[in-house]
Amino acid sequence: MAQGSQGLTGAQGVQGDAGPGSVGGLYLILGTTSGGGNDFLELLAANSNIELLIWCDKDAFGAYWMANDASVTAGSVTIINQEVANSKGDRSRGFMLLPMFYNDLAFGSGAQDEAFEKGGQSDGGKMAWNGKFTAIEGATITRWDVTLNNFPTSGSDCSVVVYANGTGSAQVVTVP
Repeated sequence: MAQGSQGLTGAQGVQGDAGPGSVGGLYLILGTTSGGGNDFLELLAANSNIELLIWCDKDAFGAYWMANDASVTAGSVTIINQEVANSKGDRSRGFMLLPMFYNDLAFGSGAQDEAFEKGGQSDGGKMAWNGKFTAIEGATITRWDVTLNNFPTSGSDCSVVVYANGTGSAQVVTVP
């Protein structure tokens, strides 16, 4: 028996429920006491042209942007970094820093557009930290909300929660 011709396309189905939205991931960056010390969290934009590198160790932490492709030239990507820090003893006494805008990210220029560094003291206590990192490259917008759950002390490990808005990838990288 021969197969007949395809029938008409039916009406569109009912719209499904909204997805869960931005879903967080937990990453552990090893400090020197765990045998790490050169570990960092690499957050890579979907097109792999740009990345955000986060490190923490020995009473300090930092985040820097890097360009991975020659198409990234000064003026082609806008970077927006905004941080919120809270004293460990009283999270209600947090403070927000004004957003920092950069338009100079360029391939071959190494780590640029520092987001934060050497932290720690607020009202005499260690700080919890949250940062919003946004990259705008043409019509592509990538944003990561990053929370440092524990401030590194004497080479301790750092746990970091990342919420991604836009596609991309994340991985902890160990440099021997």
